Amino acid sequence: MHEQESLYAQHAYGKISKVRFSTSPGTFGDRNTLFATGTWDEQNNNTLKIWSLEEASISLENSAPFNNKIVAKTNHKGDVTAMQFIGDILFTSSSGGDFNAFKCIQSEREVETDLDFAIEPQIRYNYTLETIMTHQLHSFSEGRSASATGIAIRPNSENDPEIVSVGEDGRLILFKLDEHNQFQIVDAADTSGFKAVAWPSSDQIITIGISGQLRLFDRRGPRKPMVFYDPDRPRDSLNCLAVNPSQVSQIATGSSEGLVTTWDIRNCSGPLKQVHPHETHVYELIFHPYRPAFLFSCSEDGTIGVINLNASSIEGFRDYGMARENVMIHKYNYDYNDLAINSIDYHPLSKLLIGGGDGQNLFSMKFD
Repeated sequence: MHEQESLYAQHAYGKISKVRFSTSPGTFGDRNTLFATGTWDEQNNNTLKIWSLEEASISLENSAPFNNKIVAKTNHKGDVTAMQFIGDILFTSSSGGDFNAFKCIQSEREVETDLDFAIEPQIRYNYTLETIMTHQLHSFSEGRSASATGIAIRPNSENDPEIVSVGEDGRLILFKLDEHNQFQIVDAADTSGFKAVAWPSSDQIITIGISGQLRLFDRRGPRKPMVFYDPDRPRDSLNCLAVNPSQVSQIATGSSEGLVTTWDIRNCSGPLKQVHPHETHVYELIFHPYRPAFLFSCSEDGTIGVINLNASSIEGFRDYGMARENVMIHKYNYDYNDLAINSIDYHPLSKLLIGGGDGQNLFSMKFD
């Protein structure tokens, strides 16, 4: 067993499927740090919420360092399956196969919401989420909708975003935000269905799927992707992937068996490193943006992992959990939560890691 420490928790009024920090400080015309949450399994009441990150006025031992405030909210059709900010635009995908784009607008005055939830206190919001695009992209051949499972943005295309969307229908779809009806579709790109996608460089797109395979699509070459997998676990489904911010040829994946694996997409012979931080499904991975030897993970087992891929440089990494093959693992949990943590994100300026899951809580912890 790994040694575990507690996370701070705040009620979030819904099962959280995704959390994402705004990527551009000051974009919204103020100094607030904003992040978004999306829900799942709420039938017709799935929502997007924008939160303002506010430091607690009094810091007490064992008290949360932040008190987050909801500043905008809107309905979301279907479960929120993926989420990404570019400036003041929030992109989401849904379990109904839709791709959505919302503009986050700061209001001149606080406005009332038109949503009525008995479990949530009456709040006046000072931001609004305006829908600027919605389009169903994924469906099966018989017309049944297929869940959209991942979205990624082409690097350095923020001013004219080019987007890739993948789904459980095995389709890979490329389009630009301003060209709503011009789609480049790769049918049957993965017949077993996709789970996630990343766009590490302008010409390369990488996907993972239920089959346990990683597929590398090169836009400069033939349409047939390069395929690689772990020969020791060929049937272990992959759920999530992340790109090393300082070395984009290195990626990490999380699996249904609780494994975190790093790969070099320049060499498809097999994994670089593999560790076992969780008991079961790893649902999301992120690299620390300035210290890419560190990976954060979250899992169905209700824990968040901090993984040091370079255990020889452990100075300042307090209370190391388990060491295996020069990798250090430390796990964190919340005492009253044994439900899945589905999503995490890290904000380097506030040095805060947040997460959310099925227990209807936001979790937070400081990490330098």
